[in-house]
Parts: sequence; structure tokens; C-alpha cells
Amino acid sequence: MKKIDLTPFREKFVAEAKDRISRMNNLLVHLERNPGHVRVEKDLLREAHTLKGAANMMGLPKISELSHRFEGALSGRNEKEAAIERELSDALFSTLDVLSRLVESVGQEEPESVDIAETLECFKVAAASTKHSPLPARQTGHPPADLRRKEDLPTDSWSDPGRTIRVEAEKLEQMANLLTGIVGRQLREEEIRGKIGALGREYRDLSAEIAMCVENAIARGGVSPEFASEIMPVIEKGKKAFREVEARMSDLRRREEEETTAQAQELEDLRSGLLATHMIPLSPLFEMFHRLVRDLSQQEGKEVDLIVRGGKTEIDRKVAEAITDPMMHLVRNAVDHGIELPEVRKERKKPPRGTIILSATPKKGKVVIEVEDDGQGVDLALIREIAVRKGFVTEKAAYRLDDKELLSFLFRQGFSTAGTMTDVSGRGIGMDIVQATAEKFHGTVDIVSAPGKGTRVILELPFSMALSRVLLFRVGPQQFGIPVMHSEGIIRFTDRDINTVEGKRTLRFDETPVPVVDLSHLLDMGGRPTRRGESLAILVRHSQRKIALLIDGVEGEEDVVVRNLGSYLGKVPMFMGSTVLGSGEVTLLLDVHDLVSVMRLKPEASTPATGGRDRKSREILVVENSLLSREIQQRILASAEHHVETAQDARTALDMLQQRRFDLVVASSRIAESNGGAFLSGIRSSPRLKDLPVILVVSGKEPGVREHALSCGAQECVEDENFCIETLRPILGRLLEGRA
Repeated sequence: MKKIDLTPFREKFVAEAKDRISRMNNLLVHLERNPGHVRVEKDLLREAHTLKGAANMMGLPKISELSHRFEGALSGRNEKEAAIERELSDALFSTLDVLSRLVESVGQEEPESVDIAETLECFKVAAASTKHSPLPARQTGHPPADLRRKEDLPTDSWSDPGRTIRVEAEKLEQMANLLTGIVGRQLREEEIRGKIGALGREYRDLSAEIAMCVENAIARGGVSPEFASEIMPVIEKGKKAFREVEARMSDLRRREEEETTAQAQELEDLRSGLLATHMIPLSPLFEMFHRLVRDLSQQEGKEVDLIVRGGKTEIDRKVAEAITDPMMHLVRNAVDHGIELPEVRKERKKPPRGTIILSATPKKGKVVIEVEDDGQGVDLALIREIAVRKGFVTEKAAYRLDDKELLSFLFRQGFSTAGTMTDVSGRGIGMDIVQATAEKFHGTVDIVSAPGKGTRVILELPFSMALSRVLLFRVGPQQFGIPVMHSEGIIRFTDRDINTVEGKRTLRFDETPVPVVDLSHLLDMGGRPTRRGESLAILVRHSQRKIALLIDGVEGEEDVVVRNLGSYLGKVPMFMGSTVLGSGEVTLLLDVHDLVSVMRLKPEASTPATGGRDRKSREILVVENSLLSREIQQRILASAEHHVETAQDARTALDMLQQRRFDLVVASSRIAESNGGAFLSGIRSSPRLKDLPVILVVSGKEPGVREHALSCGAQECVEDENFCIETLRPILGRLLEGRA
């Protein structure tokens, strides 16, 4: 008998086995927490039995043997209502880990050699400690080999292997029905067009008959009684025929219009259906964290419940796959940093079991994912201390930061509040990955924390990468778009509503000043004409920051396909891509993250209505490699109504100085001393720059720095702790006096 080649079935087996093992993990966690739950145990045994049968069919004895042992150990317990013993529970979870490795190996070109001897030994230990015997082992015919340590096991993956995607049969059936309907309507439209063509031919035949009668009359030399008797029946026939043609044409055009409208709707439904094949519910991702929370809480000696809400919320498959690791970091942080030990929670009048809530909510073209815990919250004083110790900010500047600015340090690479490095945390990686992933998909991430009550991390992501709903608007003759998920509404205002805060024009919204961004100035589109009466602005939000984007008119909302700007242009600052509208017009889509960031770094220039920048305002370049210090220095200098540009290193600063005129440079002593003082040497060696005033920002705690900086060519030094407008005003006045 010829042996059947099972290779074509391996990919399907791997996909189904991964899903099955993931469900077994979740069911086992639930059964461990809820002993005696008959339905859960039955489902768990059924999954193990099905996996065993499929492995047998595929000729995979190790997977079959482990599934058999798993099933036997679980069903062979003497007391079904009692909690699963710790030794047995560990053995079952260990079995699932090894099964995951074995399944992964099936899908590889060069399968990994995985032995199951150590796992089988775990069942013997569990059986001895619980005084019952699992089902006897079956002969596999494969000798054991060394087993890797548990911490080396790969993380369970909930995505499918390869480039294939799995689509629900119901969705495929809906799309098939839509295609059938569209083909049917196409045939009916062709039939209608054929009838309209036949009516046209009938009309032309009748017209030719009348023309023939007229030509005959003319040939006979005039209108005679014979002609009248000949032409009148034809004319009557024509009148009747024209009325019939008109009625039938009207009916056919109405039917054609109905068919066209219906077909357009069906095509839209088909497009939505095809896009839906890229969407998957978040429940598979969320459910996999039950096992993670269970293992981490036991490792940390904590008691933690994970509550999942909104698992049916759908999101683009690419987004879901990309956020798996970031979500894992968030859940691990909640267990490790957030939830306290049971005895600590009791002292704080909290239940000994902590709670982590993982939720997803669809909202205005986006999905809001939240990871919330009822733990101790974030220690802001500790963040401030670590930020100063690591050199992210000076001590004096750190105490001027608000809670949001302090929490933003958690997103910096290398920043960690963990006291010691463990397998779970302490390496300073994790939250920066979360932020990078959110920004990759033009989303946002925020942290809200209350000391002693808990922490909530909020991820906002587009629900689809294939389609994005955008708000279209005009600035001058140019049309732009931004994702609707970042639009908070349209503001109408007059010039009297604009205030100046820290050198920036602002509008008040909900009692909070919101910076005004003039896109025409930002993109060098030319000055906007002065408007009388009301002006328009879009309130744009990215994370917890908002800006008011000046516009000339709103064009409406539209679902569009976002396209990148091509490999030649790559990533262009301020733009996330482009799209082609239904009208055929190409529209540029703005990058909200870039817009908000540049407004945070760059004070708004004066508008034409004010007659340009005040003649006392000077061009100042701030050179500082610390982003936070750079922003603080820029804000302080801008508050004196100077126009401030920034550079993060000496090379960038020297390039900027060669390209445009500046009246003064403010640089950190670290920049000035880097590369053997090349920055100040580069300034002093240039004929055009040699007289340019330079202020160095130095640390007052370092002896001799001031004298050394002055000897290198700086005109003045300011200690970082004293960097404020009161200290700078007389220095700026003296250094800038007399400069044209």
C-alpha cells in the first residue's frame, strides 16, 4: 500500500496546534484558579485529546505521547473538586511549553531535536506526591535527549506561520454572495444597455422612414394630397413610437441608475469585506496573558487576577502582531512594578489579590487599549531622582517638571525604576519599545498614575492599516489631511482670542492654553493673508499634547488608502504619506506626531499681522545633546521674545551656522569640550563667525570649568542651575548690544 505524503498538511497542523495549545494554557490557568469547574476541565481534556489524535494522524509520536500524558494526568485525579496540586500544575504547564517547542519544530525546514524525557519524569514526581498514577506511557520508539531549561523556551505565538491568513467561513461566504450579486447586476446592466440600443435602432428606423417620405414628396415637386395621405399615418406612428420610446427609455435609465447605485454599494461592501479579512479580534492576544500573569505572580510571590474586557474588538492583523511584545512588557510591568505583595496590600487596606484589567474599546477610527492595575502607582520622586542621577536633567530643572513630564522619562531607553536587575525587569528596556511601536503606526501611548491606587497605560492605535479615515482641509490652495483619530474638533476664533505664552501664540481650550500652528509658515508656503472676523483651526491631539492647526476651510471626512511617499523620498518630516481621493486628486497626509513635536520644540514665529518679528528679537542657536535640557533652554530664551533654533550636536550646529545668520549661540560645556574643543575652534576659525557671541552652560559643581570655557573662546558662562531669564537678560543685553 502506497504511503500518503503528509507534508502538505503540516502547515495547517502547525496553525491549528498553536491555537489549541494557546487555549489549553488559558483553560488550565482558569481551572487552577477555579477548581471543580467541570465544563472547563472537559474542554481542556477535549483539546488535549484532539491534539493527540491529530499528532497520531501526522505521525508525530512525541506530541501524541505528551498530549496523552497530559490528558491522563488531568483525568486521573482522585478528587475532581479539589484544587490541582502544585507539582501536577507545574508538570502540566511544563508539558504545554514543550508541546509549543515541538509544534514550532514541525514547521521548520530543519526540525529541532527536542526530547521529552525530563517532562515525562515530571509526571512521575507529580504522581508520587499526589498519590495517584497517570495513564501508562506508550512506546514512542524515540530515545530521549537533553531538554532545554524552561526559561529558554520560546514564547507562544498566536500569529499564523508563513504569509497565509485564516479567514472565518462566514466572511468568505458573505464575500462570495457579494461577488455573485455583482456579476448578476453586471449581466442585468448589459441587458438594459442592449434594450436601450434596440430602442435607439427603432428610433433611427422610424426617422429614416419619415425622411424617405419627405424626399419622395420633394421629388414629385411639392406637397400633394397623395403625400399628405402617405405621410400622416407615418407621423402618427412616429408620435406614438416616440412616446413609447420616451417612456421605455425613462424606465430603463431609472433601472440602470438603480442597478449602478446597488452595484456601487455592493462593491463598497466587498471592499469592506476584503479589508475585514485583515482584521482579527484581540481576544487571542489578550487571553495569552493569563498564563504570563500566572507564572510571573508565582515567581514574584504575588496574587494577581487578570480581567479581560473588549476581546471581541477587532484590529488590523499587522498592528496586532506588532503590539504583542509591547503588550507583554506592559503586563510584566504591572505585575512586577505595580502589584504589591499580599502582606503589603493588607497593610494598605487592600485585598491581598491584586487586579490587572486589560481592555480594548473602539473609538472614532481607532482602538483604545488599556492596561490598568490597582497597585502602588508610579513613584514620581524616584523618577526625579533617577533622572537626575542618570544625567537626563539637572536637579533644579527636575523640580520644575510637572507629573506628565516626569512620567515621560519612563519611555526613555535605559530608564528603569527597578532596584535590581532580574529576569523580569531592571534592564531599562520595555516602555521605549511600547512608545516606538505606537509611533510606528501613528498611534499614541500615555501613562496615568495615582500613588497608592494604581497605574493605567493607554495605547491608541488605528484599527486598520489598509484604510484610514482622514479629515480633509485646505490651507491656501493646497489640500491636506490628518487622521480623524487625532482630531478633537474645529475651533472658530478671532484675533482677540489669541494670547502669548512662553513666546508662543496660544488659544484657550478647556481652560488650558493650546499652541497655535500656522502650517503655511511651517511648510514655507508663504504668508497667510490677514483674515478679518472669524478664523478656523483644527484642535489636534497627540498623546496628552494638543495644538490648534490654522486652516482656511474644511473639506470633510473620507476613508482613504494611505500610501508612503516612495523609496526615493523616504520619510519626509511633517508627512505620514499621501493618498489619492475619489476625485483623483493627490492629497498629502500630515504626521501629527511631527507637528506636535516641532511645536513643542519651536516657538511660533510672528504673523504678518504683527508686521514680522520685532526688531529687538534676535536669532539664537541652542546646542545641547539632552532633549529635555534643550527644550527648557529654548522655552526660557523664547520667553524673552527671541527666535530660537536648536541643534543636538556640534556638527549639526556648525552646519546651521554656515547656512544662516545667528546673533548668539548657547551651548553646553559638554558640546564645547567634545572632540578636543572642535566646536568653538570651528566658530573662531571662520571669518564670518569669529565675532559670534557664545554662552556656555556649565555645571557649577565642577571646579575650573568656567575658567577653562572662557579660555576656549566663550564670551560668558551660565551655571545650569541658574539658567533662567532673570540671569540671562543682562547677559543677553550686553552680548547682543550693537549687533546689527
